[in-house]
Amino acid sequence: MSIPNWWLVLTGVFFGLAILLTCLMAFLIVNLIGMLRKLQDQVAVLTARADEIGVEVKSIAQQVNLLTRNTAARAERLGGTMDLVSTQLRARSQWISAGLTALTVVRSLIAKHRSAKG
Repeated sequence: MSIPNWWLVLTGVFFGLAILLTCLMAFLIVNLIGMLRKLQDQVAVLTARADEIGVEVKSIAQQVNLLTRNTAARAERLGGTMDLVSTQLRARSQWISAGLTALTVVRSLIAKHRSAKG
């Protein structure tokens, strides 16, 4: 029994087509590997930039934390000073009130004395 010619031709066509498609697939794989290498380089650059940004953000956060602590310390000192002033003022308010009352009385006496003379 012999193999028909059309079968041999059809087998040859499919064999040639398989070789062409295999070569095309190899070409596309090589191009894909090249694109992946470029992407890998770009990802490395972006990762390095993200790390730099992370370091900058951490530095800024530390500066904000330090500034907040300094501001809180200043506010506490100012609050303590104001408490001390108010305590001293409260303690001396009776004397200040008495002194102002005495000045008012003296002033009115001087005014009456001047008006009586004049």
